[in-house]
Amino acid sequence: MGCGQGYEYPDGSVTLKTMLRCPKEGCGEEFDGLQGLALHAGQVHGLQMDCPSPPDSGKVATQKVTRLKLPNGDFILVCLYLESVMEFQAFVKEDYEAAILAANAEYDVKKAFVQSLARTAASSEVLAKEHAHLNMLKRRHAELVKASRQVPCTLRRGWLAYPPRMDIPRDVRDPNFAVAFSVEDVEAAQSWMAKYGFVIFRDVISEEDCRATRNEIWSYLESKVPGFRRDDPETWRVLSETNTGRYYDAYGLPPDPVIVTRQLVRNRQNCNVIRAFKNILGDGILVSQDRWCLYRATQRGGVPTRNNLHLDLHPWRYLDGNTQIEDLRYEEGHDHEFSLEIPRSRAEDGPHIQGVLNLLDNLEEDGGTQLVPGFHNAFMEWKLELGKESEWLFKPGQHSNWLHPGNGGASFKFHEQDPIQALAHRIPLKQGSLLLWDQRCVHGSRPNCSSRVRMAQFIRAFRRAPLSKDRAVARACAIFRKLKAAQLLDEVSGSGMEVFGFHDLPDAMDMMQTGLSCLD
Repeated sequence: MGCGQGYEYPDGSVTLKTMLRCPKEGCGEEFDGLQGLALHAGQVHGLQMDCPSPPDSGKVATQKVTRLKLPNGDFILVCLYLESVMEFQAFVKEDYEAAILAANAEYDVKKAFVQSLARTAASSEVLAKEHAHLNMLKRRHAELVKASRQVPCTLRRGWLAYPPRMDIPRDVRDPNFAVAFSVEDVEAAQSWMAKYGFVIFRDVISEEDCRATRNEIWSYLESKVPGFRRDDPETWRVLSETNTGRYYDAYGLPPDPVIVTRQLVRNRQNCNVIRAFKNILGDGILVSQDRWCLYRATQRGGVPTRNNLHLDLHPWRYLDGNTQIEDLRYEEGHDHEFSLEIPRSRAEDGPHIQGVLNLLDNLEEDGGTQLVPGFHNAFMEWKLELGKESEWLFKPGQHSNWLHPGNGGASFKFHEQDPIQALAHRIPLKQGSLLLWDQRCVHGSRPNCSSRVRMAQFIRAFRRAPLSKDRAVARACAIFRKLKAAQLLDEVSGSGMEVFGFHDLPDAMDMMQTGLSCLD
């Protein structure tokens, strides 16, 4: 589905407003409805066509024409009578139900045409040909009915709760980018966040810091991936050829869930970064230990990443609190537990804020973060419409949304053919900007379609207060170990002591000075 517009059916077809074409061989004139087609057939070709009527003649009906591709590969043009445009939109979403209605409508049109031919004493050869076509339409209808029985019962659940599509204002100084705020502009940023579910803070880190972070990314790749050279895009293909190539190809991510290098550490404790998060969450926060992403330029041979929309939470457990988040102990060799903090989060702990620190000007076509603005405000109503958790587990071959289960946490995936795709916006960012969004805001990424790369660092934050003492100490110890192993304890600032959770460690300042681990 291009640029998130329209709606794609499970068989790959797309609904389009189109025209009905006269079925008389050699004519081909097009009309915007059955009534016009019938009038043309009678006046021009002397054929009488019996048009299907609206479901209830006592209701005001809206006539819409839809183009559908059916399982055998054929496209059909049909006219549907609906009571309102809203109902038409609902039918468009109801994949196989709409296709079955469409098949019936086409059958009625063809049947009327065959009856007209019979009344005009058409030759037996012509009638045999048209009857064969009529029988084919009956078989197509049967195939669709059979296929519809395989559609999951959850197909349309939640759609009515989707927020209306929202326009995202652009920066008047440079319309290539979305509106961004200074970290000093607290009230305006909070108001924007409350409305849209995301906010951008500009000039959070300097150009020099962006350059240093990019250099660390390139150095990581050159040290970890044999044959990779930053100055030779021809060598970037080797990322796809490694054992971990699926990470780079799917989402532009390195395989390590936590990366600790000098500039990444500096960015995590940068005063502007922390202030931006505190503008939304208040004081007393912890920041994540995460990684970065690289989207290769597809116009220079790079592999496009996946288009996706999802929620990094388990809708049912997020609300009932049964996520096992307090079981996390961040032991040696368990870096993935830092990644579990977001899918195991709980509503009772307050909002988790996810973030992307942008390291290069990121235009629309460069690929990157997309969001469904306003979804955080629709989240509760949407969750109530979902029904039972057990009905959302993925089944092979299904073409609808699903719950990706995890150990305690999970993520909710929106299928690429779901109508929510039309509500998503790409969020272009200037270098040095920090994009923050509410965890309840549907988000994801779009692939690169340009000659420029995308580079960004992921940072998220959450409130310290809900953590148990045991978990807080275990988390701080794990971060301490990693900084010590990377010989970066000297980089930890006063702000870092806070947001890395070191205030939870006994004798924290002595440990920092001596380099002793809390486990030594």
